[in-house]
Amino acid sequence: MSRLRGLGATGLLVVCLAGCLEMLSIDYQPANPFKGQGRVQVAQFEYVPAQHQRLRPRQVETNPKTPGELLLSEPVGQFFTEAVRRELAHSGYQVGEEPERVLGGVIERFYLDWGQTDEQTMEVRVAYVLRSRGTTVFSHTCRSVSSRTRAPMNDTVLITEAVKDCIHQLLGAAQAAHVL
Repeated sequence: MSRLRGLGATGLLVVCLAGCLEMLSIDYQPANPFKGQGRVQVAQFEYVPAQHQRLRPRQVETNPKTPGELLLSEPVGQFFTEAVRRELAHSGYQVGEEPERVLGGVIERFYLDWGQTDEQTMEVRVAYVLRSRGTTVFSHTCRSVSSRTRAPMNDTVLITEAVKDCIHQLLGAAQAAHVL
């Protein structure tokens, strides 16, 4: 009888681990070499997989074969919006309510692949739009991929690296186009 209980407890543990839910809280710290000035408003970025109800607003897309789910402590769109605000402020822009110049966009992909190998990969793809007085003056799509050896806490590092790179791509392109 005790052997059956042991097997039952082991089975329960396997079921629990197979459906693991990991919650990440990321303290995003801006760091970029860009300098700018002027006022800009950052509109809420939309997370396409959540809009289409494929994922929940806080859920990071993962390989369907990977057991468990990965959630951010806040919605992905909100996390990304705040990261853009922080990077712009770090560069010297005044970020706030500015109806004349509004930066926004959609997060098309926010995907972490734990894979079947020893490597983890994070992919972020975002379509940005900068509007001035209601007219689109600039659009840019970035794709960033960050990879590392699989290890505890690398999820947070990978997400942060990919998000930073995607925002830095935007800042570089917008400054080269003289729109920011």
